Amino acid sequence: MSEEHPLSNLHREKIGRFSIHLGELSKGRAKGENRFDLYLRGEDGVIMEQPAASGLYFRGMGRYYRPWIEFSYSNSFTRDGEEIALTLEEEEALFISLCSTIPAGSHIMVKYRQHRMTAQGLLFGIPPAATPIGYLMYVGGCRWYKDWYFAEGFMEGEEKLQATKPLDEEREREKADAIREELRRYLELEPDPSKPELEETCRKLARRILERDA
Repeated sequence: MSEEHPLSNLHREKIGRFSIHLGELSKGRAKGENRFDLYLRGEDGVIMEQPAASGLYFRGMGRYYRPWIEFSYSNSFTRDGEEIALTLEEEEALFISLCSTIPAGSHIMVKYRQHRMTAQGLLFGIPPAATPIGYLMYVGGCRWYKDWYFAEGFMEGEEKLQATKPLDEEREREKADAIREELRRYLELEPDPSKPELEETCRKLARRILERDA
């Protein structure tokens, strides 16, 4: 593991009941890319078998190619036949840590095919920041969203949600205000009775953003 790599700063960082364990970094498909697996270590020192985040980290190149992270994310693990799920606060802390490794103007991309609530929320037009993955990106400091959804046989890659860190405080305030207004308009709508679980989850997250930014 290279000590100078931005992800190395996360090694052993505390995340609620866990600490981060960064696996061996390897070369990616292009110059400047590294493949990574980020695991969680329990308080007893045992490392979870499945990584919490697994993907690519691009360190940037010159003035025009900013760093980015693309990864698959898991918030639950099986250990000795027991299902262990992260609390929302632990998920928030994990995304804050991951987003801290990229500079302003850079972005993260999280694959969401295996995250049913996020996939359904984006499909049915719920604001990205109110979906589980989008919410965690917001807490991590990202604002501009882009849904990389492709219907033509998924030839362009797996579906993922992208969000970008603002370049400065002024842009952050402007975009945060716009997102909060979008969330307020969403909460003013009557919940869709055909999707009670989805609506309950996303509305809870929308209110959580509005309350934390109040």
